[in-house]
Amino acid sequence: MSGSGINTVDDAPAAIDPHPDDEVLAWQHGQSPSTRKMTLMQVVSVGLAGGAPPLGPAGGDLGGFYPDPQVTKINGLAPAPSATTDTTNATNITTGTLAATRLPNTSVLAGSYTNTDLTVDAKGRITSASNGTGGSTGGAPTGPAGGDLAGSYPNPTLKTTGVAAGSHTNVGLTVDTKGRITAVNSGVDATDAGNITTGTLPPARLPVSGVTAGTYGDASNVPRLTMDATGRVTGASVVALSAPPVSFTAVTGTATYAQLPPSVQQVPMPFVFGGKPGAGAIANVPMGFGVTIPASLVGSKVYDSTKTTADAVFTLSKISGGSTTALGTLTVTSASNTSVTLAGAGGTLAAGDVLQMTAPAVQDATLSDIGLTILAART
Repeated sequence: MSGSGINTVDDAPAAIDPHPDDEVLAWQHGQSPSTRKMTLMQVVSVGLAGGAPPLGPAGGDLGGFYPDPQVTKINGLAPAPSATTDTTNATNITTGTLAATRLPNTSVLAGSYTNTDLTVDAKGRITSASNGTGGSTGGAPTGPAGGDLAGSYPNPTLKTTGVAAGSHTNVGLTVDTKGRITAVNSGVDATDAGNITTGTLPPARLPVSGVTAGTYGDASNVPRLTMDATGRVTGASVVALSAPPVSFTAVTGTATYAQLPPSVQQVPMPFVFGGKPGAGAIANVPMGFGVTIPASLVGSKVYDSTKTTADAVFTLSKISGGSTTALGTLTVTSASNTSVTLAGAGGTLAAGDVLQMTAPAVQDATLSDIGLTILAART
């Protein structure tokens, strides 16, 4: 533009053909426009000759506008915020524990205080401390004690509860709400059978008497029982029934052995083992006539010169036609030289059969010189 046209630096169009006589209004950014008109030649002349400050937007590492730009870059790079933590700011301390030596001292003297009077500031620090007097009246309490206490202060005692001091067993206790025992009742000794007054003792709780459980006696035999002082059966066996003596004057035809008196009908069958019976030792008695061995070997006897150490079981058998049949057992015990337990079904032997006695399979350490007699009956 030329002639009298007025242009501003900020508002000048991008395509302009300046003329030395063009007039412009000159001002600084942010200030009111200057009313002084200057030609372009005058502006250039004043700027070159008088060292006037530059005007317009700043560039390079500077930002803003002349004549008051700001540094926005360093060598073309924007500066990054500092990564260093301000350690002078207490809010930046997030870990660890501050050492006691770093705490500021207050006016309180370090030490122990009694009945202390304290002053605490708004931050919870004790700023003053002194020994107190321990109450408005001072000193230990005096006078009669009350409540759960008896006697007088300063040395009261607990009130008694009525329970006698000492040791108690099997007791029932009464305890009050304060946990004190106020009554003790003598209990019942549950280990004393005499204190059992109700209920029924289960059979499983009874001690074993030694009797073999079973049925004793039949049409031909009656049971023989042994009882202790408490009425328990401690031994049981059977005895064959004996027919009353028969008067031969009443017998017609041929009399049988069953009609004879037992003293005539019965026949003892002895087995003798001299010294210590060997393991499984055998003694045989062939039958010259028929006999009957009673059930449970009733009437059989034993005698040993040296008693057995452990129970020794002798087995009585019948050998007939090459077959062996067990008739019963005689268990010799160490209770005495004649003690024995008899058992078995018994049986009948015909003439020619063999009655066999077999010693225990394991030899006893002491049993010796034993005789065993089986009481048979003629048939």
